[in-house]
Amino acid sequence: MGSVLTTLIVIGIIAAAIAIGVAVIRYKLNRFTKRYLGKNLSQVGDAIREGLNDDSRPPRTISVKTSIHQPKFQRDFPDMSYSQIESMAKNALTSYLSAIESQNVNLLYEPSLNLTQQFYDRLQDNASRGVEHFDNVKIHRAALANYINSDGVVDAVFEISFECYHFFQESEKLNAPNQLACSVTLNHGRALADGSVIEGHNCPNCGAPIVIKNNQKMCEYCGSGFEVIDLKVWLADSIKFI
Repeated sequence: MGSVLTTLIVIGIIAAAIAIGVAVIRYKLNRFTKRYLGKNLSQVGDAIREGLNDDSRPPRTISVKTSIHQPKFQRDFPDMSYSQIESMAKNALTSYLSAIESQNVNLLYEPSLNLTQQFYDRLQDNASRGVEHFDNVKIHRAALANYINSDGVVDAVFEISFECYHFFQESEKLNAPNQLACSVTLNHGRALADGSVIEGHNCPNCGAPIVIKNNQKMCEYCGSGFEVIDLKVWLADSIKFI
């Protein structure tokens, strides 16, 4: 009987020691996390659990060669800032995504004939799956990845990383946005698509913006004829997912 009692006492002492040790460790960890993380131990645990359940991913990696190609662009277009052409690339991308979701070619930003065809090809590829959605688009970064000037015809190739909710059916929508990236080619010197508005060019008679339609040289608003001196403008020529 005495040996059993002694064993129980020993077990009780060990259990108490373990409990005290755990309490001391928890107290010190709680002080540490509170001091350096601004949260107590249970709050840190909750944050870790939320992170494990989060479907989010870091932004996609893109090719960044702006420092190499920007001087070439500035040499060829001294009256245009780099921020202007970068903004054009971003506008081209967001308008392309909106056009696909709305299935409306008129939403494309300054499209070339090539990009217009790409748009229709993508709609055709999506026909069996339904409407392709790009909700809540947020651009992370844009960088000039390549720059080619071939006898005055220029291609400025941007790579842009962004996030959005990308899905066809509502059941496919994730809890967190998808991380995507696109290559956006802006061209200076190729043919305009029908319906393109030539920014900075207006009818000399009524002042209406000039709209390209079958290469006509008549104002569609007042009927006046005009001479097209230079139709070399920046166009969105290609947008591809990478």
